[in-house]
Amino acid sequence: MQNKIINHQFNINWPDFIKNYWQKRPLLIKQGFTNFIDPTSANDLAGLAMEDDVDSRLISYQDGSWNVTHGSSSSSYLI
Repeated sequence: MQNKIINHQFNINWPDFIKNYWQKRPLLIKQGFTNFIDPTSANDLAGLAMEDDVDSRLISYQDGSWNVTHGSSSSSYLI
């Protein structure tokens, strides 16, 4: 197995982040990493989510409400 060094530059205004968000409120950062290539395939991630010994959660938004399901997920949730 080949070792890869993943070095991504995180595009964020750090003073603004610390002042307005750090431990205060959630923040979604879209396109936060320049040229990011996900090292995990969708199938591998779905497989991990179904394992009992892996801490996983499924977060969904439906009908104006956020929902979270903790623990291993059945394959029907991952479709």
